[in-house]
Amino acid sequence: MGRGTITKDYVAMKNTLKVLLVIACLSFAAVGLIADADTNDKLITKSRTTTFSAEELAELPLEFQIQIRPTHPAPNYTPKRAGSYTEEEWNDLIDATWGEGLSSEIKYNLWYNYWQHIKITFPCFIDLSPNVWDSVWNLYNPQVLEPVSKGRFSAILSHASMALMEPHTLVWDNEVTFTELAPGVPLMENRYWGILDHFGAGLTPLEDSTLLVYNTVEDHPLGLVPGDLVLGYDDVPWHILYRQMLAMEMPLTGYNSGAHEHSWTHSWLGSAGQNWHLFDTIDIVKYDTGDTIHLATDTLGKREMAHWGASQLDIPGVPMPDYIGGIPVSSGMIEGTKIGYIYCIGWFLDAENAFASVVNTMYAKLATNEITGLIIDFRSNFGGNMWLAYSGLGVLFNEPTETIAFAQRCNPSDPTVLCTVSDPSDQPIEGISSSFFNRPIAVLVGPGAHSAGDQVALAMAHHPRAKLFGKPTRGTFNGPAERTLHPDYFFNCAVYDAYLGSNPGVYLTHDVFPSTEDFPWVDYQHVWLTRDGVAAGIDDVVEAAKDWIISFDLDQDGIVNAEDNCLEIANTDQVDTDGDTVGDACDNCVNLPNPDQPDDDEDGIGNICEYTCGDADGVPPVNILDIVYVINYKYKSGPAPDPLESADVNHDFLVNILDIVYLINYKYKNGPDPECVAWEV
Repeated sequence: MGRGTITKDYVAMKNTLKVLLVIACLSFAAVGLIADADTNDKLITKSRTTTFSAEELAELPLEFQIQIRPTHPAPNYTPKRAGSYTEEEWNDLIDATWGEGLSSEIKYNLWYNYWQHIKITFPCFIDLSPNVWDSVWNLYNPQVLEPVSKGRFSAILSHASMALMEPHTLVWDNEVTFTELAPGVPLMENRYWGILDHFGAGLTPLEDSTLLVYNTVEDHPLGLVPGDLVLGYDDVPWHILYRQMLAMEMPLTGYNSGAHEHSWTHSWLGSAGQNWHLFDTIDIVKYDTGDTIHLATDTLGKREMAHWGASQLDIPGVPMPDYIGGIPVSSGMIEGTKIGYIYCIGWFLDAENAFASVVNTMYAKLATNEITGLIIDFRSNFGGNMWLAYSGLGVLFNEPTETIAFAQRCNPSDPTVLCTVSDPSDQPIEGISSSFFNRPIAVLVGPGAHSAGDQVALAMAHHPRAKLFGKPTRGTFNGPAERTLHPDYFFNCAVYDAYLGSNPGVYLTHDVFPSTEDFPWVDYQHVWLTRDGVAAGIDDVVEAAKDWIISFDLDQDGIVNAEDNCLEIANTDQVDTDGDTVGDACDNCVNLPNPDQPDDDEDGIGNICEYTCGDADGVPPVNILDIVYVINYKYKSGPAPDPLESADVNHDFLVNILDIVYLINYKYKNGPDPECVAWEV
């Protein structure tokens, strides 16, 4: 089915909400925000509490903003009766729930302006079916010419946007879209990640289109546990049901979908749980028994369920980001390994500094051999400003690297003609010549990587040590802007399409990234969560990345990193003379154990092997105190010089009276300089 859905994400909020709702149509940043005159007040989302000020909210990506936007009860609520509804019954309910709304004239003008704006400015028609937008006009214009209810008009706008297969481009009726979901409310939600309080569990599609439960609230009302499967509702598989419901053109809410068939399908399949309010029973396969059970859905509406879903499992040693608290970056070392891990859920607020800081921390571990590889997890990334990632990426790259740039429509009558508005050389990843993260970097991706989440993952694919793991990203390789239609409606539209600097004129929106067909140069392994994995608390995507890092052979000497005592210099013999786990080929002090390899003056000689010949007491310069020190060592049981060879000034591999005489001659009779050499141990 070659079309995508565009709407907005939403979450039910309690009457205890203590903020004002501001619907501003003056700028993209202001639309859809929750603002409060007192920026210290908190936003209460069910049992969740966020502490974003109005200024901070303005910096959030749209998809994140609407996660915490309040909803309101249906204006004319009719509780669901038992049994399935026919299409005619749903249509009657749609008309009754929100009433008539704006006048027919205003609705038509709004529709026309929306359609016309897309026709002349939308830059992502390339790769869509020819005449797709004219087909939308032919389908819906006759309907809008007739009187249509508020709910039906909202559905028309949403489904028209869905034909564009572009998640940034969406239009919604504020009242309809932010109606609270309840049994019988004729509103279909497209949301499979983020705040999933309506269902209380995260679902992700498997290859057979069943939905895997990967995490849940504690004591889920349906008894769901990781490893269970959701099949569908009322004995009909969800992969059939959602297409039937879409064919009825029910009003939509949510803000997921995708710019290509893979992510679009993933989004709608994964949204199964958020749509229980449209059905009577839910069909579940239990992991432990294999039994298929049918449970009443109304159980779900009797309890608050604060829940976040991100298609990620907890990793020992690595804290998750604070999704609701607005801390977008977190990091750690995977327990029991030398593998670093970085989460980033979006490029907003302090993400630039936070990401650069943790990348620098990981890079510093190279010098002390504390890290053998790095995992960067973008599977849940709301987007934002992609350039905020580039200062951190510059630490990983060792040379300037051009990635993408943007173009826009420059011929209103020809949707295939775009003109560049930026060049890849304008904002490359700078790269630092003195640094390079030359260990393997696993980049985890999936349909939850959106907008700048897509774009930064693509940038990381340019790193020579990077390999991608997961599923294709959402495919939103473009830039949006908000447009004004009417105070009661929100309209966002892609205005720039992206292209690779290496391939100008070939635009990326609707491409499947990563994939062999569209990105053959990207090293990528398709892998996702499995039943057995999540039931055991194992993240299969992370395990695949770990296995690759452990098996990586950086110096190509036939010995994998995890077992190689010299990662960057080939040493098939693995000789380690001093037994400090650092091979002689890269040991800065071959004969004395120094596993951390400290070398304060960076001259290639380890501190433990570095000394001034004749400085027996270790306190420069060489003077009478060193002569006394050697005399005490040899004849009065004093401490030994450290290292001992520092007192072997005549380099005969002994410390004795001859060295004492040598030092006296050197200091007081113009004798030759001390000439120590390293001793074998």
